[in-house]
Amino acid sequence: MKIKKLLAMLCCVTIPTVYAAGSSISITESSSDKLITKKYKDPDTGESSTEYSVATTGTFSATAKISADAFDEAGITWDELGADTKVSLTIGDFSFSSTLGETDKPALKKNTLTANWTNKEELCDDNDKCKSVITDKVNVSAANNGKGATFKITGNSKIDGDVSYGQVILAKQCAENGTGVLDGATATLTINDKPMSAQLTTKCTVKTTHVSKPDDDYELNSIKLTSKLAN
Repeated sequence: MKIKKLLAMLCCVTIPTVYAAGSSISITESSSDKLITKKYKDPDTGESSTEYSVATTGTFSATAKISADAFDEAGITWDELGADTKVSLTIGDFSFSSTLGETDKPALKKNTLTANWTNKEELCDDNDKCKSVITDKVNVSAANNGKGATFKITGNSKIDGDVSYGQVILAKQCAENGTGVLDGATATLTINDKPMSAQLTTKCTVKTTHVSKPDDDYELNSIKLTSKLAN
């Protein structure tokens, strides 16, 4: 997915330029499990049955401000930007990759850049009725004025039976880590194969409930997290 690769670049940049003065990353994310109950009736026998499943929905938003010094240290110059410029971003489990010429409405001018990418997935039911769902949006704004660039990412996800779409950033890692501080996650931004990376510090809040049903016991998680550049 395009958005998956763009976030990968923000999260995993290994060059210390992301730590330059004026750079910052702010992430908020939530994920929630819900027990779904479906009742069926056999048309031949008239017997009723009940099936249970867990549906997971999530949302996230991330803003990364990359200073002009960070781009200078990575060797990225304004003059090299063009329609073929490759942009990749990775943050935790989220990634995005595209070019400046593949945006919704390319707007690269002499001294300004505004780029928006929208990622959609087609969902179809058993009756072949389909609808388009927006799963992620990525926005980049920059100017050749020494102030760097700003990346904004929003998205949502869902896993419910045969329906699955979207991405998560750090929700899965928080689920494994539990409530507390999660270290080790990274953000990486890559432009024309020139990466910039940074370590993240994440605060996870995980609440777990257990529900017993005749067929099984179900574990339901509610996750909230915030993340920023590590000190």
